[in-house]
Amino acid sequence: MKLKSILYALAISYGILGCSKSTNGPDNTSSYNDIYLAGSENNATGVSIAKYWKNNTAISLTDGSHSAEALDVFVTDNNDVYVSGYEENSSSIEIAKYWKNGVPVNLTNGADRASAYSILVSGNDVYVAGYERNSSGISVAKYWKNGIAVSLTDGTRPAEGQDICVSGSDIYVSGIEYNGFVDVAKYWKNGVAVTLGDGIIDTDATGIAVLGNDVYVCGTKQTTEFTALYWKNGIENDLTNGVNRAQALDLAVSGSDIYIAGYETNSISGNGKAVYWKNGTSVNASNTGDESGAFGIAVSGNDVVTAGETYSATNSMATYWKNGAQTVLTTGSTDASVYRIFLK
Repeated sequence: MKLKSILYALAISYGILGCSKSTNGPDNTSSYNDIYLAGSENNATGVSIAKYWKNNTAISLTDGSHSAEALDVFVTDNNDVYVSGYEENSSSIEIAKYWKNGVPVNLTNGADRASAYSILVSGNDVYVAGYERNSSGISVAKYWKNGIAVSLTDGTRPAEGQDICVSGSDIYVSGIEYNGFVDVAKYWKNGVAVTLGDGIIDTDATGIAVLGNDVYVCGTKQTTEFTALYWKNGIENDLTNGVNRAQALDLAVSGSDIYIAGYETNSISGNGKAVYWKNGTSVNASNTGDESGAFGIAVSGNDVVTAGETYSATNSMATYWKNGAQTVLTTGSTDASVYRIFLK
């Protein structure tokens, strides 16, 4: 499978009651008018342009002079559109940033590589999760509140913050930290680390949601193959059997139901298919047989919307699925993808 994003390739790289934030969508509401999707599309010269789509209409955030990706999107009650991601500078160093209504806000100065994977707005505060490399070239897991960086790791070992959720006065960030042997899934609550992986095999924590007193985290572990899984209050629940490659990449909690987006490969062809798991049961996200992967998910009422990629003969195409019905946003003439969704 040709998953192309630096976030999801998994090398592994180095409401009021709570939030189901990883999709940023109003997961417990019954209606919405618009689907917002964050992603990227290459131009004719192969440079990645950060974009978001409102429904099926693309809005470019960068001009194609430097590579960039939009990785997450959040829309406020007064319809301000916030998109997080990165853009390279003239030295090909990624700058973590977000765009508010298309206007860029740099979170890092371009001296060291950085990225902003996840964004949400709570009241007047803007929260972003990601990482920034230090002067030794080691990635430090961070979040930014109103542009002020908070380091979650000390920079002695590589780490990344990958998703952020705010519940009341508590700030949760999921991600990974290398322990000297493997990458370990964890989340930080108000800066205090909670370890999820066993420290023996590689694990990753790509999405987090909090509802009441329950903390949900989705991710992947590497046994014989990549296994999709999630943790509820630290208890591990496997979604796949580890025979066929699979990943869990985003989650949404709606009432008592947990939805997790990802992909699983076919044991015969080896091709991936976009799936989501509802309370641990696999559901095909797409009603077509196209090779595909689901990176983001949002739930509203009876609607389940997933987003990611399908594939032409040579390139990935930005795609989303609403209750299995597929909408392809790009032509396939160049690579494109969608990473996260917001329903408004």
